[in-house]
Amino acid sequence: MVASNVATYFFDNRVLRAHVHEKLRRDVIIQLEQLESTLKDAETGQRGFIITGDERYLEPYTDASQRLSRDVEKFKSMPRIDISTADVEKVAQLIEKKLSELRSTIELRRSSGFNAAASVIMSGEGKRIMDDLREEVARLEAKKTAALEAEARNSDEALRTRGVVFLASGLLNIGVLVWAYRRIVEALKQREVALFEWQKRGVELQAQKDLLGVTLKWPHHVHEQSR
Repeated sequence: MVASNVATYFFDNRVLRAHVHEKLRRDVIIQLEQLESTLKDAETGQRGFIITGDERYLEPYTDASQRLSRDVEKFKSMPRIDISTADVEKVAQLIEKKLSELRSTIELRRSSGFNAAASVIMSGEGKRIMDDLREEVARLEAKKTAALEAEARNSDEALRTRGVVFLASGLLNIGVLVWAYRRIVEALKQREVALFEWQKRGVELQAQKDLLGVTLKWPHHVHEQSR
């Protein structure tokens, strides 16, 4: 029973760890998607401002830039399961590089007009940075997804093994209980036999004692009658 409880605890703990890791991995995937989505919002605001020159179109950019600062710090502080510090830093650097490109084109639009900013955009530098970020995010998400699938398989295996161990230990415990019950019944029978033999021997001893008493009294009784 102790062994079965220890084994059950081990596999339960393994499944719980798998669930914790699953949540952490999914949180990272969600955060990566959020970073990419927020950066797209910033780029949309930048495009609107460059085309129109209207500062109101920069609201999505301004809001996204503020959120990105917080989200990047959150991403850096998340537990690094399956990904390295270098992976995290690369994503942060690409985001900062893209933000820098957005800021520079916005300032160029303000200072030199639409054509100057549009020519920078048409050079494709911003697109290359965004493509690099998408590629890196996709790579990390694929890594996390593969780890999730592997963890799920391990968790399922642990659950199956726990079930087998639980069943085997249950059968073993039943076998031990049956064996113990038989031993107890046998011991009780032996006790009853021993008690019967002891009582029988007590009766025999009492009979012998009574017979001996009669025998000892018999000569004295005969002598009295002869007198």
